[in-house]
Amino acid sequence: MSQIIQWEHPSLTRPILITAFAGWNDAGRSATLAVEHLVETWKAAKFAEIDPDEFFDFTASRPWVKLDESGRSELSWPSNTFYAHRDPGGSLDAILLLGTEPGLRWQGFVREIVELARSLGVSMAVTLGSHLAPVSHREETPVSGWAWPRSLHRRLGEIDVSSITYSGPTGIVTVLGKALADARIPVAALWASVPAYLGPTANPKAALALVRRLDRAFGLGLDLGQLERTSERFERSVEEAVQRVHAMPGIALYQAQRGEKQTPQANGSAASAEDSSSSSELPPADEVVRAVEEFLRQKRQK
Repeated sequence: MSQIIQWEHPSLTRPILITAFAGWNDAGRSATLAVEHLVETWKAAKFAEIDPDEFFDFTASRPWVKLDESGRSELSWPSNTFYAHRDPGGSLDAILLLGTEPGLRWQGFVREIVELARSLGVSMAVTLGSHLAPVSHREETPVSGWAWPRSLHRRLGEIDVSSITYSGPTGIVTVLGKALADARIPVAALWASVPAYLGPTANPKAALALVRRLDRAFGLGLDLGQLERTSERFERSVEEAVQRVHAMPGIALYQAQRGEKQTPQANGSAASAEDSSSSSELPPADEVVRAVEEFLRQKRQK
């Protein structure tokens, strides 16, 4: 019995499936922010969802309760929702899956998605993810990825997506990607690298990097103006917060002491000196995270 609750069967022509999941695969909420942007930009219509009962341990992923305008309690469960977009230009229809990484029965979970993709004639799929990495908010967000078949993988190289070389524990994004490839549905994975020192701070700059790669790879013709402006404001806010941290009592001493410890020896290489200089540009990660979160919270309240 299918665990997908489907309200309608959208009429789409060889759509592309684009997915993002909150949780382990979504550092800085970058992947889910990217798909949320697509849902909003396209005004995509909700048409199905995956029943959470079979795939979540609700003691680990608890539902949220809130009061509505009349004072009644409403429950919000972990969701995995499908949206449909029919391209008025007729070039590329899309299905968007915006969800939460499940806690149980991953193989059954991805089978549900693959079967729905088959029933709707999905021509290719793109999974979006993001991870913490030793990168700077001041630089262009790096995007890495993989794809099947090789022709699709070559296309990623043409849009400045480096090849993934990671081995280790993985998330639902990778499990779904492999299941799609095993089902002979062409699939690409795009991963944005998010500055580790920003912790869980929502990162629209990384979301923009993902959406730009999508746009370039598949000619979606997206209007990125709003996301670009949000990204610019975010980058300015982070920089201002970082400068505030630099000015905190004790941080200058920390930087000076760290610089002394990392000063290259007389026989050290030039590369070592460069690494020491760049790594001391930023204050301690925990200080940055606290300052950025507090700074952005104050911004939202103004």
